[in-house]
Amino acid sequence: MDVVTLATPDFSHARIAIDAMHSGHHVYHEKPVGIAPAEGEAMAAAQRRTGRGNGP
Repeated sequence: MDVVTLATPDFSHARIAIDAMHSGHHVYHEKPVGIAPAEGEAMAAAQRRTGRGNGP
């Protein structure tokens, strides 16, 4: 598996995306990425830590 595409309720996007990046997967995400600004900040931090994010 190379990429994780999220098609879940909005409230679960951030946790799934962060877990996927920490598992070494890239994540494709469309709006809304989360339901609170802190979720977006946490996803951006996870992307910086892991080097994973939108596409390989």
